Amino acid sequence: MDLELNGKTYWLRCDMRALANAKREHKTDLSDITESYKDENGKKQERENFDAIGCLVYHFAKSGAKFKKQRFPYEMDDFLGLIQLEDISKLGDALQSLMGGGTEKKS
Repeated sequence: MDLELNGKTYWLRCDMRALANAKREHKTDLSDITESYKDENGKKQERENFDAIGCLVYHFAKSGAKFKKQRFPYEMDDFLGLIQLEDISKLGDALQSLMGGGTEKKS
């Protein structure tokens, strides 16, 4: 799955390495994509957790680069700095495609 950020394309790969590294390095896993909170009426609601989404996308991009034997020179903070507000919906779409199995063929 390709994701374009700041004019550069990153290939995202959701594999056990990416998930394990996100958990080990940042204590983030798939269950963290949404978070619960109480609204002003005390009713429990859920919302997207952009920190967790960004973390997972970082690890998916890092794993994709490793799989394709490409250089990935970013620390997570630098990679997150490439993501602009208008890119947020692309991140959600990418995660949804990766989690839904998508139709991407393996290289």
